[in-house]
Amino acid sequence: MITCEDWRDAPSDVVAPLFDAECARWYDSLGWDYRPSCRLLDAARRKGRLSGLLVRDDRGDVVGWTYFLLNQETLQIGNLVGKDAAAVRRLLRAVAHAPEARKARRLWCFLYPNLPAVESTLVRTRFAIERHAYLQRPLCGEPAVAASRRPSENREYVLRGWAPQLIPNLARLFARAYQGMPEARCFAPDGHGEQWTTYVGHLVQTPACGRFEGALSLLAETPAGELAGAVLVTTLADRTAHIAQMAVAVEHRKQGLGDRLVRSVCERAREARYDRVTLLVAESNDPARRLYRRLGFESAARFLFAERDARAGTGP
Repeated sequence: MITCEDWRDAPSDVVAPLFDAECARWYDSLGWDYRPSCRLLDAARRKGRLSGLLVRDDRGDVVGWTYFLLNQETLQIGNLVGKDAAAVRRLLRAVAHAPEARKARRLWCFLYPNLPAVESTLVRTRFAIERHAYLQRPLCGEPAVAASRRPSENREYVLRGWAPQLIPNLARLFARAYQGMPEARCFAPDGHGEQWTTYVGHLVQTPACGRFEGALSLLAETPAGELAGAVLVTTLADRTAHIAQMAVAVEHRKQGLGDRLVRSVCERAREARYDRVTLLVAESNDPARRLYRRLGFESAARFLFAERDARAGTGP
């Protein structure tokens, strides 16, 4: 019989091996040092500030775990790790009936699944799924990617370094650039400016998507000083640079600006002796995927974004 318990009641010697196994999985398959995030999660767990669940089998062994938090009216589910589909189903059912879920309008998660069964279980429990490709481009021993040659690139843009006071401007840029795009829901569920500001703040101030690297991040401005595009870069591990977010304003697209921003990040990362550059892109975003393919990025793994109405049933 599978049982579920609050992870805040579990001793550290039970939870620590779960984090260790997850960190090893992320590093071995993604080149992503997940330890800083796990240290924050465990500190919040031990202080009773972060809800989470452990699933045990009939022998008492932990066969699954997750954590979740209520952000405004969205219940955000973190890691969803299970030994099999039964453990994942039990976790999802328990999360859907948690006290926090009663205050939520939607359930939401962005996951690197440890089993194919995670996706099928989410679908059976009425989550809508959007797949995201984790792409990587090696830098060592490869020549620089040649710039595309298009007449529209004659428009002049000035690339500048990171400036923290521009977070509100970046939030507005991302909000406009992603308006009407389905994948925007995993950044700002309702598309509100406040949600975009919170999202940018998390990128640059927390290790949720790696350690922010201002020296590799770039802003693109017109000669008149208008913010036309931006790329925010983090470090996932000592030798892995990650394009955490990139956007080009609608009115400045098809000018080769996205191409220039990505190439510039790759060259800066190469000069800083990184081995590779990685990024995540929605599989439905065909223009972005064509750009990254042209620039030498290849698929290495898949993430899942899933959401559903909090009032929907949990399914079988």
